[in-house]
Amino acid sequence: MKWSALALAVVAFLLAGCGSGAGTSSELTAASVSPATVARQKQEADAICTQMVIEAHRLGRKALTIDPSRYDSTLEFTTEALIAPALPVVEQSARELREVRGEGGEPQLDGYVGMFDPILSLLEERVRAGRAGESEEAHAIEVQLIELGQIQQTLANQAGLNACKVSLVSAFAHSQS
Repeated sequence: MKWSALALAVVAFLLAGCGSGAGTSSELTAASVSPATVARQKQEADAICTQMVIEAHRLGRKALTIDPSRYDSTLEFTTEALIAPALPVVEQSARELREVRGEGGEPQLDGYVGMFDPILSLLEERVRAGRAGESEEAHAIEVQLIELGQIQQTLANQAGLNACKVSLVSAFAHSQS
């Protein structure tokens, strides 16, 4: 079904900001953060990322139950049935990750968590553009979200966040099967 393929693509870019990627080198160290604190932060961050994957599965299954003919356009469908419902999940995860990071987070964790701010801003703009019927602007924002998601994926890898390296795009796709 055409709508399902499009829905998958839109949620894929939406949730890509929370997932996997290849690593790049980083020479940042955290002399002020104890190894025990770093290990605890990574464990807690991985638990939050695991929950994001579970939510991606839930959103994917729910999207399959929605009748796209209820919407006037593909833009309205993707905005209201996919992106707007996913925004609170991303906001909650970002809030929880900020709490885990605390004031003295390990630099790679700081970088990963810090990427949620521009991603959330763009998600809010994407919802606004979709609701305003601005499909070209919505598409441009989607491209930016994909790019930021790739950066965040690299940071997850650098931080050694194992569960955060799991692509939520794949998690969403697997919820379809």
